[in-house]
Amino acid sequence: MDAYLTIVGKREVRRYRSRSIPEDALTQILEAGRASGSSRNRQPWRFIVMTERTRLQALAPLVSRPANLAECAAAVVLV
Repeated sequence: MDAYLTIVGKREVRRYRSRSIPEDALTQILEAGRASGSSRNRQPWRFIVMTERTRLQALAPLVSRPANLAECAAAVVLV
């Protein structure tokens, strides 16, 4: 199977806790993403952190696995 299909076809069952994620943990996650490699470091990455439950639930129908977004404590949008 080709690598792309393996990645996009991966399915997992996720169950999230109802608690929020501490702000320092979210910051650390974002810093790890910011520091990750890219060719010549020229990508104009923008990270949007979404933690408002009503907004996450409203956007959930727009993704391939709505329950993952509707039930999570935070989502990071990479643009």
